[in-house]
Amino acid sequence: MDMIELIKKRRSIRAFTSEIPKRQTITECLEAATWAPNQSNQQPWKFIVLQGSKLNEVIGTIEENFSAAYQKREDSPQPHMTRKTGDILLARKQETYLSIEDFFHDAGIEMKTVVQGNYRFHGAPMAVLFATYGSQDNGFYASTVSAMENFVLAATARGLGTCQMSAVFLCQEQIIHVLDLPSELILVGGVAVGYADDNAVQNRLPRTRLPVEEVTYWFKDE
Repeated sequence: MDMIELIKKRRSIRAFTSEIPKRQTITECLEAATWAPNQSNQQPWKFIVLQGSKLNEVIGTIEENFSAAYQKREDSPQPHMTRKTGDILLARKQETYLSIEDFFHDAGIEMKTVVQGNYRFHGAPMAVLFATYGSQDNGFYASTVSAMENFVLAATARGLGTCQMSAVFLCQEQIIHVLDLPSELILVGGVAVGYADDNAVQNRLPRTRLPVEEVTYWFKDE
């Protein structure tokens, strides 16, 4: 499969079967993650694979702490962003949420169920958390985001479904505590992993992207 075709094939999966991916398959995807570009080949990442009781512990922690963490984020000003840009991004977010609500309403699915899925890794039998360390220039963070993208693309190539979970970042202090991870770690995000339920309406949510010209500054000689 052409790489660009693979990139476009990847989608956020919100309903999974109960089948647990083989350890070898996940290991192959994690190895792909380690080939991401990173600062001076320092490879500043840690991968935390969760199943069973440990995954349930993290889910319980997110359910308990997400509302307060989300409100704290909403109350914090966006750094280095003009009011105009903030309004544009907020409008896109609201438009997306409205389209999602309309889609699930037409499908007879309550939004409450969809929202709860955001806390529960959408019922996936496995999750991978991606962690890094603090750095002055955010280079370690950027490297680990690249590793996470490599992972989800490799998972797509192996027939797995994934969904990135921002709730992991928001509730990271509590998750690090409950998993007894080193306090120096920063959780960049989490990924729900499993096999997509092909019969689930949740996995047919339409996807859109802005025209690339709308998000590109292109400087060139005349």
